Formats: sequence, C-alpha cells, structure tokens
Amino acid sequence: MNNNEELNRIIGERIKEVRIERNMSQSKLAKFLNVSSSYISGIESGNKTINIKRLMQISEILDISPGYIITGYIDVKGCKSLQNKVK
Repeated sequence: MNNNEELNRIIGERIKEVRIERNMSQSKLAKFLNVSSSYISGIESGNKTINIKRLMQISEILDISPGYIITGYIDVKGCKSLQNKVK
C-alpha cells in the first residue's frame, strides 16, 4: 500500500467514525452532498480519493474540523459543538 492509499484509508475511517457518532447514515450524508451512497462508501473504505472541497463540505456537515479528518487531532476552534462543551 502506498502513502496515498494509506491516507485515503485513514481519512475514510475518520469520516465513517464521525458519521456514525453523529447517527448519520451514508445515504443521508450522500443526500446532503448530492452524491451517491456508493461514493460515500468508496470514501469510507479508502477506495475513492477525496478532494479538498469535498473534505470541507463533509467537515461542515459532520461539524468536525477538517484537520481532525486529516490528522486525527481535534481542533476545538473548528468544531461548533465542541466549542460549546468547552465553555
């Protein structure tokens, strides 16, 4: 597995993890993004590469920092729901 494939897999796992925590189905996320459920499945399984625009859209919908999706570190400033918990 090369670095790009590994990064796709990690990003997909994080998106799936947060989507499930938010009690959102793949089909609902797909509907918000105006894409197919199979596209979301492909991202989550690491078989599809996600571009920055789509990453930002998913981050906004799931209310999580795009930095978390990429690095695994939570940025409280980038997440409205966590900002409220910290106050």
